[in-house]
Amino acid sequence: MTTTLNSSITRVNSQALTHNSLTKVLKTTMMLKLLSRLFPGRNWSSQWLRENVKDSADQRCSLPDGRLTLTYKGQPGGHNAEHAYEITVHQSLIKELDQAYKAIQDISALVPVPVNPLPPNNKYNQYLKSNGIYEWNGIVFRSPPEIDIAMALEKKGVVFFANSKCRIRDRVGVTKTKESDFLVFHKGKVRILEVDGKEYHQQAHSDYARDRLFDKHGIRTTRYTASECISNPSEVLEEFLELFDSSLQNSSELLAAIASPSTSIFRITSA
Repeated sequence: MTTTLNSSITRVNSQALTHNSLTKVLKTTMMLKLLSRLFPGRNWSSQWLRENVKDSADQRCSLPDGRLTLTYKGQPGGHNAEHAYEITVHQSLIKELDQAYKAIQDISALVPVPVNPLPPNNKYNQYLKSNGIYEWNGIVFRSPPEIDIAMALEKKGVVFFANSKCRIRDRVGVTKTKESDFLVFHKGKVRILEVDGKEYHQQAHSDYARDRLFDKHGIRTTRYTASECISNPSEVLEEFLELFDSSLQNSSELLAAIASPSTSIFRITSA
């Protein structure tokens, strides 16, 4: 028995696909890639998963014919880690699921995929140079949200590097080439702003490992969804710049506490 939620989603009971089915648990990024291959005509996004699966009453939904069910499985990696979802398909979809899953495991599936053409009146058309590549003031971007963030940074007069590469040494001494969406300089500090949710960010575990690597070298990373950046880039930037103020304030308070004769944070004793 199913209850229709809207034209493309149905709520199903937990026993609907118990028999003759196949189940996989994937993190958000990989799940979106899998769904895009199974049903390329839909606009899959992390926001769709959140609204229709994670935030639903029973954290579960199914496509119309009931042959596919998605279930929210929490954050196995802890706070700030990717959310995980379980996909269960009926026997009739097992072959397609296997093929799609193998495809996204292939390294060739990691390159950006073609994007749908923009509407004729889309404001980003003037920046579109080729399929999925945009250029604004001589800087190359991979998505419209990145352009919106660049414009917001310029409007604020903030210095930034976009899609810049660097050479950085990891914890075992291997030097690697890494890239950030925006390397932002503000009030004598530097911080990375990342725009998530596009095909380019397909390996989230690599993104998080890179974040930790930059953090090790004293550069913090803050991530925003593509929908946040494209719907309200000014608000995203305001919040991002506040993080610089918070960092400076915390550092100043700590230094003041250390310098104060009455502080009890540190106690030095002699033998």
